[in-house]
Formats: sequence, C-alpha cells, structure tokens
Amino acid sequence: MKKLALLAELVLHKNTLVPVTQKELLHTLHQLEAALVKQPFSNTSPLAVKNSLLHTSGVLAGLVYNLGNHACSNYCGKPGVIITKAAALQKKIDDTLEWYCYHHHLNLLPLKVLAKSLLEAEMHLKKNPQLAALHTVIKPEIIVLRNNKILPYHRWLWWSQFLTALLENPAMDAGSLENILVCLNFNTPGFINRLCTNLQQAIDNCEAQAEKTKLVAAELSKYSLMATPVHAYLPAEKPVKQVMLTLLRQHAFYLNHAPAAGGAGKQQPSSKLSTTLSVPQLALFIRLLTDACIISETNQSALLKNVAAIVSTTKTASISPESLRVNYYTPGLAAKNIIKDHLINMISLLRRY
Repeated sequence: MKKLALLAELVLHKNTLVPVTQKELLHTLHQLEAALVKQPFSNTSPLAVKNSLLHTSGVLAGLVYNLGNHACSNYCGKPGVIITKAAALQKKIDDTLEWYCYHHHLNLLPLKVLAKSLLEAEMHLKKNPQLAALHTVIKPEIIVLRNNKILPYHRWLWWSQFLTALLENPAMDAGSLENILVCLNFNTPGFINRLCTNLQQAIDNCEAQAEKTKLVAAELSKYSLMATPVHAYLPAEKPVKQVMLTLLRQHAFYLNHAPAAGGAGKQQPSSKLSTTLSVPQLALFIRLLTDACIISETNQSALLKNVAAIVSTTKTASISPESLRVNYYTPGLAAKNIIKDHLINMISLLRRY
C-alpha cells in the first residue's frame, strides 16, 4: 500500500522529474490485488486495517479521477488501461472494507462515547417538537439502558447504529426517524403500537375507498423495500417489518373484498341525500347540531352510522362511519373555516326571508 501511494503521488504531482510508466503502475496494482486476496490482517489492529483500506481506496479514486481528466503530467502509458484496472481494484477494496467492518463490528461506539452520544441524542429529541411523540416511545428504553450496569452485546450494537444515524442527521423529521427505527428493527410494543395506530388513523381519514386502497398499497411497497435487519432490539419478538406487512396485507384483503360485501348499497344511490360538504365538514356540522341540542340523539356512534347510511358527498358515494367519528371528535381548522362561512351565509339568507 505504501508503494502504491508513492507511485500515485509521483503521477499526481507535477513538480517531480521522475516519470512513472504504465508497467510500474500495473505491477503495483497486481501486487496490491494479490495482497488483498491473502488478507494478512491477523497481526494488525482492526482499526489500523480499516484506516489502511480507506486510505488505499482514496488513493485509487484520486488516480482514476486524475487520469480520466488528463491531470497527470508524469505518467507514461495509456490512461484507459490503468483506469479500468484501478477502478476494478477500488471496488474490491471497498467490498473488503465493508465486510471487514461488519465482521469486526468496527461500527460499535466505545462505551464512553456511547454514554455521551446518548445524552446528546436525548437532548436533540427533547428540543425538536416534531420528534416529541417518538421520544416518548424511545425514552423508556433509554432509562433501561442507563439503569443497567451490564450491556448485552446485541444491545450495544443496536444503540451504536441508532445513535450514529440520529446524530449524523440532526435535521431529520419524524418520518425519517421512524423509518430508521423500522430498518434497525426497534420491535418494542410501544413503537409497533404507534405504527399501527398511525396507519389506522391515516386509513380512516381517507374518504373514498380508492384512496384507502392507494394508501395501503403505498405503505405495502414502502415496507417491502425496507432492508431486513440482522439484529433486533428484542431478539425474541417479531420484526417490525413483518408485523406491519402482515397488518397491511389484512387491510388490503378487507378493502378488496369490501365492495362485494357492501354491494347492496349500490341499489339505492338515489335514496341518499347528496351534500357538497366533505366528510370532515359534515362531521363538524353534525357535532354543531348535536351540541346546540338541535339533534337530541345521545348515542353519537348510532347517529353517525345512520348519517353515513343516508348521506353521500360529491367525492364519495359511501361514507365510512369511522371516518365521520374521527372527524367528529377532532375537527380541523380548514373544516371550521368552511362551516363558519356556511353559517354566515345562512344568517344572511335568514335576514332576507
């Protein structure tokens, strides 16, 4: 590796009078490849091997770049031959580096660094309002980590990967952090329950069945493309990816068979009362009528179920009672403003009657 670095420096530096021939470089590259196959790393510290491989990969990358851009004044030979050989060898070194780091677990943080990184990560999670919900899920595990005097190896590896990913990307949003936790298989009951609850709410907020089907298909695709981790936070439990894929397939099966089960409703489209209100607006209007005692029904679930059966919006012919229920209890600002405009218009009309 030292010889390769010396030859590369002779090629790259223009202030030397020593020319480098194609034969010399090819010979050095062949020697490096032969040494790489033998991998005589047993008497060297893993960190030194890692740094040596990184340095060699960088030298090869610089060699390929400068030969390709004709930035080498002291090279005697055909650039294409060396570029092909050096690029292929760099790929081998990068593959070896990836295997070596994984085999020797060089991505493990030292325990002192782990404790410091844990404190930084917790402060970052507390300061970011977008990550507050995820912080409540991770916090119990942080407390367990602090209270335990003995840290299992798999847990050490997991926290090293998580803290590195979090602190290297401080600007990540809740969605990105959630995806990292899935990829690292943070399979705690609290996190899985959060994912399931958020998925159900997202499905309920969709008005039309086509929107629900599209959402479930997108989530299925996302989880299917996620990497399957080797390690898990709780090794005895099911992986997060497996749980979510099973749940999404159940939703997809239900949505695909729901039209056949509800086919009888298609026979009476003309009997439904059509409204220009959206589902969130309709739910808020019903709540106003109920709170103002204009509607005396005390069972909200039955009321919303009956409304969903006889009312259709311009966007969907079949309203989900569950969607009405969610919007009934959590009205949005947009729905409030639109209903307010309708009420003002109704007052204006009333004055003219």
